[in-house]
Parts: sequence; C-alpha cells; structure tokens
Amino acid sequence: MSAERPRVRVKICGITSVADARRAVELGADFLGLNFYPASPRFLNAETAREIAGAVGESVRLVGVFAGADRDEIERIDALVGLDLLQFHGGESDQEIAPFESRAIRVLRVAGDLEARHLEGSEGCWGVLLDSYHRDLLGGTGATWSWSLARALSPRRHLFVAGGITPENARSAAGNSNAWALDVCSGVESSPGRKDWGKMERLFEALSESD
Repeated sequence: MSAERPRVRVKICGITSVADARRAVELGADFLGLNFYPASPRFLNAETAREIAGAVGESVRLVGVFAGADRDEIERIDALVGLDLLQFHGGESDQEIAPFESRAIRVLRVAGDLEARHLEGSEGCWGVLLDSYHRDLLGGTGATWSWSLARALSPRRHLFVAGGITPENARSAAGNSNAWALDVCSGVESSPGRKDWGKMERLFEALSESD
C-alpha cells in the first residue's frame, strides 16, 4: 500500500481585518499573510497588523509580506507585530534576505520552465513560494500557471504554490504540484483585501475532500 499523502497546508494571504483573520483560522488556515507593500491594494499598516496578531494569538503562523522594504523597516514591523515568517516578494538579493534567512520565504515567479537551478541562492531560506509571473504586479493577480512544473521541486521543504488558486481548482493545484502548502489570495476574495467567507469555506471543504 502506498503511503498516504500528507495534508496540504494553507496560507490565506492579503488579510486586512480581524474578522477575516479569525474566520480563516476557524476554517483551518495554517498561515495568514499580512501585506506591508504600500503599493498593494491589500496593504495594511503595522498597527492594524498588530491588532490582527493579538486577535488570533498563537493559533496560526503570521507571515509578513514585503517587497523592496529596507532592513530597518522590516525589523520595525517584525518587532511590533510579532511575525513568525517573512516573505520577500520584490526580487530581493541574497544579501538583502540573508539577515532573515532562517525565517524567509522567497518568492520566485514562474514564466516558463521550472528546474532545480531556479532555487539556487534560496537553499538557506525557510521556504520558497512559486507564483505566476506578471509584468506589472507582484502577486494577487488571479493568474494560474502549470502547477505540475513544481513537482520536480516538491521534495524541497516548505514549498508553497500560489497563482489563481480558487475553491474550484485547489484540489488540482495541490495534486498537480505536490506542494507542501497552497497560498491563496484573490481566489477567496469579494474585492482586494476583503475575504469572501463562503469562498473560504468552499476552499477548505474541497481540500478536506481531497485529503
């Protein structure tokens, strides 16, 4: 008999309110993404993020999403909010990520083939997130990609897959990619930064059925 496939973890990204954070945790989210990139429609300030952190306590891991922020700003927000992990979405260099490497999730955008060589320079990071490439946007685009390309990299620890994941295709994304975790954002929203609770419920129901 083949070994049972482990449960895929779920990160709900772009959380902007205490109510959405609590509901995501109730439904089974393993991670919540808090976006500190000012140009994003899902941006929230550190004070609001701290309220969210206080509301969910230690029941979920909080991921701070950064893009092009300097070290002082990252450290300030990290200390104020109490983040568990730091996601780097802006093409940061190895040197910029190095001070945070043991808690870093490095984002790589998929625009074609995907091989182990694409992870060079990310070996020391806590995790890697594969997302769809977009010329102008850094994430939350709703655009899908060939998740099966991730299978060759899936044995790597803490491999997240993002990009157009919805309640309707989440099982396919998990099965085709064999990723450790799914990162879901626009696929469970009614508008940028506002989570649709019905969609979140259907997402977790679908993944529960696949387990």
